[in-house]
Amino acid sequence: MRKSKMWRMLTVAAVAASMTCGIAGVQSVSADDKKTLKVAMECGYAPYNWTQPDDSNGAVQISGSSDYAYGYDVMMAKKIADELGYDLEIVKLDWDSLVPAVQSGQVDCVIAGQSITKERQQMVDFTDPYYYASIITLVKEDGDYKDAASVEDLKGATVTSQQNTIWYDSSLPQIPDADILPAQESAPAMLVALESGKCDAVVTDMPTGKAEYAGLLLVRVVAVQCLGQRSPGGSPPDHGPVFRGVARPEIEAVLR
Repeated sequence: MRKSKMWRMLTVAAVAASMTCGIAGVQSVSADDKKTLKVAMECGYAPYNWTQPDDSNGAVQISGSSDYAYGYDVMMAKKIADELGYDLEIVKLDWDSLVPAVQSGQVDCVIAGQSITKERQQMVDFTDPYYYASIITLVKEDGDYKDAASVEDLKGATVTSQQNTIWYDSSLPQIPDADILPAQESAPAMLVALESGKCDAVVTDMPTGKAEYAGLLLVRVVAVQCLGQRSPGGSPPDHGPVFRGVARPEIEAVLR
């Protein structure tokens, strides 16, 4: 079985492919002319992005809300905005609203752990990823599958994951005789399903799994790294988490 990777990435609105820019070409702007970079994310997908009540640790206020967002994705958004000399606006959206928000121009970009698929490549352009994370499975520490160490060991388990992800669409069907429940609307909802006993296992990425493990001490990570596939030669999987490519060149330049 092969190892699959989750890539953190930035989804950006398309512009002319011939345009290029380097970090050296990014210039600061005056306060009067300062632009705003609108970045969308779920603000509910720790450790990448989450919602908190204050600006501690450098959190950024969520647009139209009294709450603040923080996490690795927010840190990356701040870095990009700083390099461009832009103000930063964090827009909180549902998972299924992220790509449409880029398409409609509601936001300039999305920073999220999405998968590069042929269908999504026809809708938006992608930058290079800034993080790679293995796909893993979580089970209850005191559950029937607590000793599982492979996909085969999960045979017959009741499972679920987040909707419109490779976790749900590509990973879960690889479990023999799995009882696949309806997809969950978000990562937190998926974890609640596991905690409440609604399912035996969920598939997610390693950092999310570790955050849940550390917070609850009720689940364990199953080293099931065969719930994804890589193309021949070690190239990215056709369905794997991606979102890469060049779009807004000034943003792409900051990521280089």
